[in-house]
This record gives sequence, structure tokens and C-alpha cells, in this order.
Amino acid sequence: MKNGANAAVYYAAATGSQSPESEPSNTASIQTNIAEKRILPGGSVSEKSEDNQQRHSLQLSNYPNPFNPVTRITYFLPDEGPIRLTVFNLKGQRIEELVHAREQAGQHSFEWNGAGLPGGVYFLRLKFENRYEIKKILLLE
Repeated sequence: MKNGANAAVYYAAATGSQSPESEPSNTASIQTNIAEKRILPGGSVSEKSEDNQQRHSLQLSNYPNPFNPVTRITYFLPDEGPIRLTVFNLKGQRIEELVHAREQAGQHSFEWNGAGLPGGVYFLRLKFENRYEIKKILLLE
């Protein structure tokens, strides 16, 4: 430690009303609304900004959900690259490919009309590079 600073090591153990105390962990985390800080074995600290994490993650959502028959699909891409956005039914059968293109980084949004499809549960699958994001959607009749 620099400048004579003292180091503290904390070990966390969980207790429950019906179970004995757990074994102490070798890591701990501190969660704040600004950043996630992890105390790693050996005492080093890893800091991950929520803003930084959001900028590097693949995101997929729709509104409203449930919908009848139109929903707005929104997705966020951390980088430019080829994507595929596909709708599947509960049996895993492809219903419709909504997007198959190279997209710029950032947020994209459009409306999808499920008219003509039977009501029920469907899945949106966003494929970007080697990553997938899947969202369950509900079409009302």
C-alpha cells in the first residue's frame, strides 16, 4: 500500500433462519448506483461503470408487451456489425426474419405488425457477432 495506508480484508458469510452459516467467500462486491466495485482476491479493486457496461452490452426490448397486433421493437448495438433479428414461435420455428443487415452502433427502433398470426407466445432473437439476446413477447388475439 502507498503512503502508509492500511489494508483491510473482509470475508462475507451468509446466514439463514433454517441453515447454518455458509463458508466465508473469497470475494465481495459493493453495489452503488454509479458503479459496481469488486474486491478481488489479493485485495485489488475492479470498477465497472454501469454506463460503460450499458454501452458495451447488446440490448433488446419491445413495447407494449403484450401487444395486439403492433409492437415497437428497440435494440441497441455496442458496435457496428451484421445482425439478424428473427421471430420464432414456441416450437422454435422461424416465423419471420425482421432484419438481416449490417447496422451502425447505437439504438435502432421500428414497429412490427403481427397481424395474421395466432395469439400466443413468440420469441425475438437478436444475433450480433457471436452473441444472442432473446426476448419473450406475447401477441394477444
